[in-house]
Amino acid sequence: MNKVSIIIPVFNYAFVIAETLRNLLDQSHQNWEAIIVDDGSTDNSREIIEGFTQVDSRFHYFYQENQGVSIARNFGLAQATGDFYQFLDGDDLLSEKKLSLQLEHFKSNPQIDISYTDSYYFHTENPKLLSPNMEMDGREWMHKLQGRGYKTVRSLIDQNIAVISSPLIKASVVLNSGARFREGKAFLEDWEFWLKLAFADYSYHYLKNPDAFTSIRLHSKSVSNRYLKEMKEEVLAIRLKMNELLSISSFSSDEKEELLGFNKVLYKGNFKRLMYHVGLWDFIELRRLKQHLSTGEFLKYYFKSINHQRKELFKLWIKQLR
Repeated sequence: MNKVSIIIPVFNYAFVIAETLRNLLDQSHQNWEAIIVDDGSTDNSREIIEGFTQVDSRFHYFYQENQGVSIARNFGLAQATGDFYQFLDGDDLLSEKKLSLQLEHFKSNPQIDISYTDSYYFHTENPKLLSPNMEMDGREWMHKLQGRGYKTVRSLIDQNIAVISSPLIKASVVLNSGARFREGKAFLEDWEFWLKLAFADYSYHYLKNPDAFTSIRLHSKSVSNRYLKEMKEEVLAIRLKMNELLSISSFSSDEKEELLGFNKVLYKGNFKRLMYHVGLWDFIELRRLKQHLSTGEFLKYYFKSINHQRKELFKLWIKQLR
């Protein structure tokens, strides 16, 4: 029976980690190891986790000084001994049959390298109310891929296709590719990781099954709920990385040209949205952003930003009048 290594970075999640680990005990597929990497927690996370390691040898606890979630995941990968890798943040949950159904997905489709599922968001105070997007308005956003190569890379250039805990990955894919998470800010590092594997020509297959999904908890400590401006800036950095990956890819010249053009259009759109979050008179920040575009393009987005903020002030004024 295939063994799954579940890699779990933890930082001050004492208030939820027990629920996450109990969730693994309920998995229908029981041949797993949980590699829990404590990234310098200052709460009683260690005490709670060691309560699990003392009664079940499948739980493995490691401690490191606080260095960030990417280093924690990379450390977890170095400890993994399974045939498949499952990433899971310390505050999130897997459906009971997720692992077993994905392993069946691999068995019936030998060409698959990465199987990924639906993901749902929930607020910690209302766990039964699930939504496919973090705005909790029911909007579907995931691309449903079945393959590798040009179309898969194009979908990943368009947007991230999966949250960190959605895919189950063949261990050989990570070992042979040498892919690791970019160290630094904890923003969108999963997107870049999926991109590296797509450019290495590994296949992504979406598993449509209502019993296979991951649940992402929304709470005050969620990275996804913070640092909106920084996250938008990280999108720009990743789009520049896409250009680098495209330049060394094996795509034809026509495919490269199309993908580079597609990425450039998206880059400019992302830049415009970032400008909306910069103060109109924050000249130090504006000067820093200016280096990414020509003077003409920068001025165009600057005036669009003025118009956007004018509209927002007008909406606020109308609301106050009512």
